[in-house]
Amino acid sequence: NSAVLQNMLEQNTPSLPMLESTDDMADLLASYRRRAARLLADRLKVYLDQIAGNQWWDKCVATSLTNDQMMVAQYNHYRELEDFDLAALVRIAKCNWNTISNRCQVNPEGERILIALGTIRNKGAHESAKAPALSYIRASMETLVEFFEAFGAEPSLLDQATQYLNTLKSYSGGEEQ
Repeated sequence: NSAVLQNMLEQNTPSLPMLESTDDMADLLASYRRRAARLLADRLKVYLDQIAGNQWWDKCVATSLTNDQMMVAQYNHYRELEDFDLAALVRIAKCNWNTISNRCQVNPEGERILIALGTIRNKGAHESAKAPALSYIRASMETLVEFFEAFGAEPSLLDQATQYLNTLKSYSGGEEQ
């Protein structure tokens, strides 16, 4: 179940559970999206501090958010990047990417990967009540693994995500591999 899967992710357990349905696979995918959000928030802290010092919030965050995102941030008194969801974090990164890529050491493929990450977030936010197709889960994990590699995830997270991707590739689930 999803609680067991989440616990395994939080504990960095090296082995993955037996995934019995695409619902289980989608639950684990959602956990990896949350891990991606935490990694992006951590990286943005470093990048935005290098760009704007102690003015990073006003110069890089507040100017990047949509009106709705800014209203949520103000209403909830956000002051840390970890307070934001993946959509807002991706938007902040993309809005500041030219400056980030000019002043910080980043993967040259970073912007392309951020766009793909935003697509995964948007599709995940608008999933129907049915379990997503195995091909969608697999493609999403491929992008997440690429994100983890490009943005310097801890080796244990990268290994675990890669192992999960390889597990997904071994499932046919009625679909072509």
